[in-house]
Amino acid sequence: MANVLKKRSSPKDKSKQQGNEDKENVSPINDKDKFHNKSINMYSLGFKVRIFVTILIAVMTWWITTHCTSSANSNDMKNFEKRLKDRWPLDIATDGSNVVNIHIGKTGGSAFLRHVHKVYPKRTEVHVPIFNEERIANMVAQCSEKYFIFWIRDPIHRIVSAWNYNFYKQKYNLDILKKYQSIQNISNSLYKRDSNEKTPSQIDLEKIEHIRHGNYGYYTQNGTLIEKCSERIIFVGVQEHFAHDLELFGNLTGFTFANEPVNYHKGKYDDKLDGQGLLNMRRFCEMDYKFIESLIRRDLVSYEKVKHYNWPTQMPQIKKKY
Repeated sequence: MANVLKKRSSPKDKSKQQGNEDKENVSPINDKDKFHNKSINMYSLGFKVRIFVTILIAVMTWWITTHCTSSANSNDMKNFEKRLKDRWPLDIATDGSNVVNIHIGKTGGSAFLRHVHKVYPKRTEVHVPIFNEERIANMVAQCSEKYFIFWIRDPIHRIVSAWNYNFYKQKYNLDILKKYQSIQNISNSLYKRDSNEKTPSQIDLEKIEHIRHGNYGYYTQNGTLIEKCSERIIFVGVQEHFAHDLELFGNLTGFTFANEPVNYHKGKYDDKLDGQGLLNMRRFCEMDYKFIESLIRRDLVSYEKVKHYNWPTQMPQIKKKY
């Protein structure tokens, strides 16, 4: 009888055998699991694509808005300035004796005054201390003999500037400042619901210099100057574009001016105005905004320079004539 010798298993063989057994015990991945994993991968890829597309659209929108819109706006301003140059009158006296500079308070008029004096030393200067209703009426009646220049500013910003000028620079009407503490507080109480009567806040606000006799209607006989003498208005500067418009005025008159910024208050400055206070102030300045709108309609101010003002409603869609 043949002896059958059993081969003794080595540790290595046992390990290999155990590995094979483990593989046999592992459950195979079924079709459902494969589909699920594939769906996860596809979802992850789709999500990344959506993020990429969203970012790409945002970048393209920004580029178009920044470059194309600004380019169109720039062209509109250039066309406006070209029309301004084309209609610049040739019979202006070299010394400015037939020119009236209407200095509306807190619109950059003091800074402009230093420059216009070099161009038109004998112009007529109109400002609060030397202004009254009779003089306004005479000015309108004789407008066919004069040419007019003035500057404008966002009406709300102008009032905020007047508030700061009175209280923090000139120290006027300090009882009003003590009573309300801030432009926000007095604005919050300008109007009462369902009432058109003047509130104490309105009465107090109208005591402040450049607000009492400072709105655009006051200087133009409630807009009569614009209605009857618009063809005699040769230049309307925009305070928010002071450097640019000063250079434009220089080009029109043949003068070169140093680039001088508008004077700004230093130190304490109260300019917080939002919520109900901002809404009330828009209502308070409604006639001034209508005044500016009339300037745009008569092609005396570039639409692009003032479209970001705090208009009481959405910026009026003014049809362009050109």
